[in-house]
Amino acid sequence: MARVAQLFVEDESSPGTLIALAADDVLDFDADGTSITEGVGQNIKRRSTRSHLDRLAPLPPPGKFWNVVISKEIKAGAVSTEGTGTDCHDLFLASGLSVTHVASTSDAFTLVDNPNAAATQSACSVLLEEDGGNEYTAAGCNFGFEMSWSNDEAVNIVFTGIGKYAVPTTAALLGSVSTDYFTGSPMVVLDVAGNNPFQFHSYDMIVRSGSLSSGLSVEPRPHMGLSTSFNYAWPGLITRGADSHVSGSFEVEAVTETAFTAWARYAAATAAAGQIIFSDGTQFMTIDLQNVVFEAPQPTGTDLRLWTLDWTASRKVVATITPSLTITFT
Repeated sequence: MARVAQLFVEDESSPGTLIALAADDVLDFDADGTSITEGVGQNIKRRSTRSHLDRLAPLPPPGKFWNVVISKEIKAGAVSTEGTGTDCHDLFLASGLSVTHVASTSDAFTLVDNPNAAATQSACSVLLEEDGGNEYTAAGCNFGFEMSWSNDEAVNIVFTGIGKYAVPTTAALLGSVSTDYFTGSPMVVLDVAGNNPFQFHSYDMIVRSGSLSSGLSVEPRPHMGLSTSFNYAWPGLITRGADSHVSGSFEVEAVTETAFTAWARYAAATAAAGQIIFSDGTQFMTIDLQNVVFEAPQPTGTDLRLWTLDWTASRKVVATITPSLTITFT
């Protein structure tokens, strides 16, 4: 029986064109949440009628692409050159973010105004390899993503997107087993050494768990003139639905309205900044959010001591423009 064994990801120099993946492109990943499956391409049923009740054989589907899902923990490392701050570097670039690198200091990822423009476009190649099974390759991959965390779990991220279809090939029993894994640390706990590691609207909340979604998705580009690419053009289009924000949810301890005016802020749709800082004591992942607006606090089940706070974030436009989401590794 085949089992998933190795995952390789690399930023493409020419978005949409498969790049040769090497041993040092290997990533840790969660096998249960990672897959490359056919996104479209059922055989074409024929409705032709003849002098009998049988139908004619289906036609092969001309259009195919891969659905690509990658689930993994987020690691942070010592920043030296660009890409050393986190093992999610190439996946973030393929998810509508750009990176600003400060030498030996930080890698900061922010939302791009138009990730489909030639000047800012990015995509990655993905290879999923099974031990004694198949190799699945997908070029031109782009993603939306969702993070989640809790008191007893590392910060997990799921990248969901699409990529260019290629017929799988038989893996050579992992003939090129890689040991070049990213050596950084998983982000597990909030920064206990700093001040206010989970602060929203200038209030330091007591949080049990949370989630964050980029709100982005990727649309395929059907192209009947590209039979060599199974009738799709690549990369796909990174899009945001009309009702889709950077958004998330927190499970926090409930407090009085005097301590934190959650209900008044909900009623007035008050917008203010939020920040979450994760750390292993040495490396840091800081998530900065702009114009965070809370929905009404919701009791968690029957436990009135806990709230679920749903929220959205949006671009801040004052003297300078600040995107709704920035993720910085230091």
